Amino acid sequence: MYKFIIILTALLLAGCGPVKTPLINNYAIHTSSRLTLAKRPTDNTIVVAVPKATSELQSSEMLYTIKPYELKAFAKHEWVAQPAQMLQPLLVQSLKNTRYFKAVVSAPSSVETNYRVATKLLALKQDFIAKPSRIVMSLSVDLINEKTDRIIASRLFTTTVQTQSDTPYAGVVAANAAARRLLQQTVKFVVASARHSR
Repeated sequence: MYKFIIILTALLLAGCGPVKTPLINNYAIHTSSRLTLAKRPTDNTIVVAVPKATSELQSSEMLYTIKPYELKAFAKHEWVAQPAQMLQPLLVQSLKNTRYFKAVVSAPSSVETNYRVATKLLALKQDFIAKPSRIVMSLSVDLINEKTDRIIASRLFTTTVQTQSDTPYAGVVAANAAARRLLQQTVKFVVASARHSR
């Protein structure tokens, strides 16, 4: 009986040890466009609205697909924030880099501006159906007249970037390349639409 109590006590103490939490790898999208589209700024100003996202992208999960119409999330790999949230400062910096606007601010802001750019992230996933895998990223963009609150122009941009290997990290590298490409397309569209609306 005494030996049984000792063994039971040892087992209970072993169960009270520190609990190991699973390691989560966190990644960021932090690549902006460096396109310069004007020699000197105009008098125009623009505010970048808080980006929206489809329901499946309203978390920090990194999504992938292995068969059509099905999305899954990597177990030990996540974004540091919701992907759409990471895009806002990148779009602000990308628009500043164009040198077209006198001022570029991010919402919410009390600054009066001429234009507002509203975006919605529609897709960001690593597609393993393709071999090698690829990142698919889609962004809808609206340029809005702040004085009239009317949409001046709208565009949907979609890009795919092949990964170097079928791993989550390779997907992160490809996602940064896809984001840069979409931001370049977005700032070209915004600047061209603003010029045309003058």
